[in-house]
Amino acid sequence: MAQTPIVHYDENGSIEAIQAASTSEPLFTVQPCGEDEFETNLLYGLTKWVSTNTNFYKLPAGIPPETLSIKLSRIPTYVNERISISRFEQTYRGLPVYGRSQYITVAVVDGKDVRKISGQIIDQQQPYRGLENSIPTAEAVKSIRKHWMQRFPDVEVLVRDVRKVAVPGNKIIGFVGEIGERLFHSSRTIRGAEVIDAETGELVLLTDFKAEATVRGLELKDNPRTETQVD
Repeated sequence: MAQTPIVHYDENGSIEAIQAASTSEPLFTVQPCGEDEFETNLLYGLTKWVSTNTNFYKLPAGIPPETLSIKLSRIPTYVNERISISRFEQTYRGLPVYGRSQYITVAVVDGKDVRKISGQIIDQQQPYRGLENSIPTAEAVKSIRKHWMQRFPDVEVLVRDVRKVAVPGNKIIGFVGEIGERLFHSSRTIRGAEVIDAETGELVLLTDFKAEATVRGLELKDNPRTETQVD
């Protein structure tokens, strides 16, 4: 009898990771292939496994693998001796995802045995507020600047790279903008990011990057930062 995988949850009760119950029984195996085809075959196996194990992610039963909006990531697979770590990106109805659900990470042993899947799979059928009704981008830029300056009034604020994103943790569509600010008494630039509700313009998430961190837009997620979730 197959052993039930081990499920790890985060503080909000969402799936953090699913792990094989034993080393002899992987979640699934990757089809034999060349190095150039590994990630494609891994993605195929991942979507197929999720579609037959929807109960773990509270997804509709029998969901076709091709309807899962998971794609190859620009981040290369990390390989260390027997273990490889691959990242895949999720979208929600064509929009990029912001937050913990942006990436699905898969750990593979010996090039074939999938031992761990990290991340929450998004339910594409669940409606998000702001999908139909949204403020204009120009208004979103003003809102992002206003919220930031309410917290840091003595700075010159630069808002850039404003775009729509899906925020699964809040079940909303939002606008995310990168913040650059130059202190009047110093040449140091502090960078951060802010997410607002696309329907109401209210602040949802504020991210402060440490001054010494190198930030490339919003793609680099491993820099030291402080995130404030706004209720």
